[in-house]
Amino acid sequence: MNSTWKIILAFLIALNASHVAWATEPQDQSGVNFTLEIFGNANLDDRIDEKDIIYVQDIINGENDPSDLADANQDNKIDQMDISQIKDIINGTESNIFYINVNGDVAKVRHPLNRIVIVYDNTAEIIRILGAQSKVVGVDSNGGSSIHDYPTYFAEFSETAAAHPRSKLRGIRGAAA
Repeated sequence: MNSTWKIILAFLIALNASHVAWATEPQDQSGVNFTLEIFGNANLDDRIDEKDIIYVQDIINGENDPSDLADANQDNKIDQMDISQIKDIINGTESNIFYINVNGDVAKVRHPLNRIVIVYDNTAEIIRILGAQSKVVGVDSNGGSSIHDYPTYFAEFSETAAAHPRSKLRGIRGAAA
């Protein structure tokens, strides 16, 4: 899996985890109920894999009911193009990934991800672990959770552009927030 794909996936997982995406069945490694809210996660578990391809094929064949995340390419129909999108996600060759954002709306992130706005400190940790600090173009400066409140710990982001309130993050051209 290439590093850009890892960054996108980490970003989306952190985004979902930060607003607590709970489900009724699948559980992550800690035993907490969790659904990865990325379109293409047709079987509603915590990953996009071959099981999602099989699930979508079974929807097409009339053997499964459509799930909320089965329309991987967001064209309002579940078909072979969704299977192609899921395969591209698995292979890291997709050009867009659709997901449910913190407001519960469908959003899109382009691949490769070249610019990132960090909204939560846990996302900053993931970006640091992945070595993607150079892609960060802005950080949220929303009160006590601001990355700028920890200039020693997040030294690499201390001079990064700040945006407050979060609605201003949309103004940073080309950034995924």
